[in-house]
Amino acid sequence: MRNLANTLREQGQLDEAAKMQKEVFEKTRRILGEEHLDTIKAMGNLANRLGEQGQLEEGAEMQKEVVEKRKQILGEEHLDTISAIGNLAITLQRQGQLDKAARMQKEVLEKTKRILGEEHSDTIWAMGNLAITLGRQGQLDEAAGMEKEVLEKTKRILGEEHSDTIWAMGNLASTLGKQGQLDEAAEMEKEVLEKTKRILGEEHSDTIWAMGNLASTLGKQGQLDEAAEMEKEVLEKRKRILGEEHLDTILAMGNLAITLREQDQLEEAAKMKKEVLEKRRRILGEEHLDTISAMGNLAATLADQGELQEAAKIEKEVLEKRKRILGEEHPDTILAMSNLAITLGDQGQLEEAAKMQKEVLEKRKRILGEEHPDTILAKNSLAIILGHHILQDQEQSQAATDAQIQAALVEPLGVPSSLPHTSSRKRTKLLLLLRRKRKE
Repeated sequence: MRNLANTLREQGQLDEAAKMQKEVFEKTRRILGEEHLDTIKAMGNLANRLGEQGQLEEGAEMQKEVVEKRKQILGEEHLDTISAIGNLAITLQRQGQLDKAARMQKEVLEKTKRILGEEHSDTIWAMGNLAITLGRQGQLDEAAGMEKEVLEKTKRILGEEHSDTIWAMGNLASTLGKQGQLDEAAEMEKEVLEKTKRILGEEHSDTIWAMGNLASTLGKQGQLDEAAEMEKEVLEKRKRILGEEHLDTILAMGNLAITLREQDQLEEAAKMKKEVLEKRRRILGEEHLDTISAMGNLAATLADQGELQEAAKIEKEVLEKRKRILGEEHPDTILAMSNLAITLGDQGQLEEAAKMQKEVLEKRKRILGEEHPDTILAKNSLAIILGHHILQDQEQSQAATDAQIQAALVEPLGVPSSLPHTSSRKRTKLLLLLRRKRKE
């Protein structure tokens, strides 16, 4: 039964797998007792399935119990104990407890390297898991370096078609996308999607995940119609396979809502984003990073709809929470500051907006580099805010205003370098154009 449950899980039938794992756990506990190693193993397997289903709190509690029992019975250095720590770390990462997860994953990686060696599959897997957490912490260069090493090793040891190799390629592509290397990310994600479709099938959870990742990158490249079609398919499949309340279904709805906003379907986007935020608040809590991201996404659409006061209020809360949870230098914190600056600019608070956007630009230059799309976006945003500021002074000539804005603007983002002279409504639309160039 245990083997069948694992097979069902590999086929993407998570509900059926979890049901079987629960039955296995209950029977081993009743026959062998709470402390038997097979019972503990069954508990760990069930906890992992619960985590995959989005039942993170229950999964984490069981995993903590598994770790504690294995430490007591097997010791700190036993491979089963190390494996249990790694599984708990993954769940903590999904819960947004990134610092604690990273500490655990570093411990797992160090021990697997020392006990099993650099080339062992468990060591490579541990490195990949740590890289994902580092990426979520904003340490993109370190994450990408690890993921390139993981991909090279899995290709060499396991082959191009192995599921772990495909998983490694998808993770690296995601990080490259965050670094602004969208073309390379898209090429990798297309390869990942083709392979998962061919090897695992259209309905497998990994195939659906690959489609969602590619759609997100296509959206960032401006291929909005193709992205929206993929995201609608992802959402339909996740609703049907996982249910309305599963975290992956909620994520799919949020991604589609972002693309709809980019397509100017603001009413539908806002409706979806409110649903995403309500569900994440209820399931994950107010302080979870995914809940905070949903707040930021909703605020952006509200601002597009002209609800600037409500948008600014939400964006201030997002910025405060990210500063406290992630720190001042995290890319998501800097993004929150940029979004708030744009909204303040729309409200006419140009001095405060310019001060914030200057800080955003300085940090992005230092952390991401001059050529990163987010750095270029910050430069454009600051240029237009400064242009608005100059227009408030009636003693400044319009020619001087255009010259200063045009000198600062950067063409690759598609922002026009000759700006309208008279209409404040049109000038505000330029700020909205800049706003639409980013996603939470």
